[in-house]
Amino acid sequence: MLNEIKPLISFNCLQDYIDLIHICQNDYSRILNEIHKINCYSKVSNMPPSIIFNNFIAKKIIALPENNDIQVFVQNVINRDFNGTLSMLPNMVDKELIGVLSLMYANFRNLFLYVSFKGDKKSITKSTGLSYGLVKFLSTKRIMYDEYELKFILQFIFKIINSVKNGLIDSDIALFYTVINIL
Repeated sequence: MLNEIKPLISFNCLQDYIDLIHICQNDYSRILNEIHKINCYSKVSNMPPSIIFNNFIAKKIIALPENNDIQVFVQNVINRDFNGTLSMLPNMVDKELIGVLSLMYANFRNLFLYVSFKGDKKSITKSTGLSYGLVKFLSTKRIMYDEYELKFILQFIFKIINSVKNGLIDSDIALFYTVINIL
């Protein structure tokens, strides 16, 4: 990945490239977004990208990777790990509810796109917008959902997000309610 991003941005030292990859958790699309942001600020301020990058880190404009509790929680829900999900559920109450539900929605949406794709599996990335890495990962997983169940889950999560935003459901119980209905 280092060789792919080197032509896109000119850092002064190798460590900045490594730090950027680490901060973005090897997510290529996030790396591209951060490079674009750094390059734009670099051009506007006439400062080298390395200085902009380090300023962004200091000012938390580019956030350092957080602990992966939310991602592990969402994966437990997707994998239908009842015990793992319920053991982590009390800790998720302190997290940003809409963020957790949105991450859950995005993961189920990706799974839905993969499961519901009817064409040639070689063209799935072009047709659905899923990354090659994600498609390869999903092809190795045992999918526990059918297309209709995933559609229901997506509609349900969307309804919960809107209900929380509109004040129709209490945010204290929204995550519990969502998880229980999905599991």
